[in-house]
Amino acid sequence: RFVNWLDGDDERAGQVGEKRSEIATRAVRAIERGLSGDVSTLIVATHGGTARCILGKMLDMPMKQWSSLGGLSNASWSILENGHHRSGWVLVEHNSGSLPEPIYGEESGA
Repeated sequence: RFVNWLDGDDERAGQVGEKRSEIATRAVRAIERGLSGDVSTLIVATHGGTARCILGKMLDMPMKQWSSLGGLSNASWSILENGHHRSGWVLVEHNSGSLPEPIYGEESGA
């Protein structure tokens, strides 16, 4: 079941998991509530599977193509922007992260 879910089938990931369509609907509703009013920036923390469902739904991609969005590494992010000059959302960054930087002084543990 989980492999089918990863491949883009709209079925439960396991015995008690949600369908992709259910995840996408629930998560996008929450995002839309968060963006109501004068809010122009919203940060959403979630798991990779849910992030993929959110991106696929908000980008109006067919569900079978959601798996073409690469996964997210730990502590990475994606950025969607409202495509003011075109309709819908635009994926401007995916699986982005910061580069490690050396730590000096007391915080280095040395």
